[in-house]
Amino acid sequence: MIYPVAPEVMANLGLMQFLVPMEGVDGDGRSLLEGRSIQNRPAQEDYRQCRYPGSRRLHAKPMNVKALSLYVAQRHTVDQWVGTMLAAQSADQSAALRFLFGTHTAYHTPKLWLHGPEDGPVPPTVATAAKICHGAYELALHCFRFRGPADFGRMDAEAMVRDAEEHKRLVGRSEVCAGPPAMIRDMLGLMLGEERAPIADATPEAACARRAAAIMHLYWRLERLAILNTFVALSRKRVAPGRVVTFPNAIRVIQAVQANQPLNASFVSAYQLVPPPEVDGLNEADRLLERHGDLWSRTPEEVGREGAASLGGFAADVAKVLDTLRQSAQTLGVVERDAPESAAVIDLLFGRAAP
Repeated sequence: MIYPVAPEVMANLGLMQFLVPMEGVDGDGRSLLEGRSIQNRPAQEDYRQCRYPGSRRLHAKPMNVKALSLYVAQRHTVDQWVGTMLAAQSADQSAALRFLFGTHTAYHTPKLWLHGPEDGPVPPTVATAAKICHGAYELALHCFRFRGPADFGRMDAEAMVRDAEEHKRLVGRSEVCAGPPAMIRDMLGLMLGEERAPIADATPEAACARRAAAIMHLYWRLERLAILNTFVALSRKRVAPGRVVTFPNAIRVIQAVQANQPLNASFVSAYQLVPPPEVDGLNEADRLLERHGDLWSRTPEEVGREGAASLGGFAADVAKVLDTLRQSAQTLGVVERDAPESAAVIDLLFGRAAP
């Protein structure tokens, strides 16, 4: 996938740099993206053919056994970190929503070391947990899309394992999942609360996890804003698709627009939801975007016929939401330097939605 806005440009845009894929290495020099990395590819000897039963068996795509061995060696602390991330989610939410938001949080947490406010290299425990939770989070998005909110909320670990196998979710773009079937089942059980989740007693500490959860709940809203604005901009045909692939889920939005598909039927449908706000101002940001909640159910053709006045109001609200997110991020220690105004940032990264 190509990201036409270079990371060095994003670095001057404050909070927006969180949308850049996590190119980099952890404190042990291991790639944060493993086989998905462009700049830090694993060594060829890290791979071998998969011998597990099912869709992965003897697949042409390789299995990253080195990454698996690193998880096995630090499984206790990684499971503790994942458990702490789950515990940092709202206790009032269902197990399925804690799973969705908790895996999203753990998946993106290395960005706190890449972009602030945490100091030093990414801890290997955090990096390994992020890789595991990335797969679980993608599985959650898949299940939410195809089963809907109600059925997704009733899924247990066994159902998720069956779904992953049936829909070949254990086969990625360049490699297959390296986790043994029993290990996958155990981890999903932990994430869904079927097994007692351990709480971290080693660094990073629980306080770091709570701050990570708060920042990543804010980041969820940033992704939501990016999805909606890109959807409108593409539907209005005011930007070329190649310009807007500046955050990972942009490709999903492009696919929805090309298929004339509403967002609530696409892979990003779970972003209709928002986690509980944990810092001041996010309630207002949520209300502003909720004013345009009908966008999730409308086709690109319908949005493209929208009048200029309505889209002008949407563009103004999007800028206000980004203002709020940037201010809230600063209270959590995410420092912005010389970043342009929110309206200009949105135009640069996502394309102008208003006429």
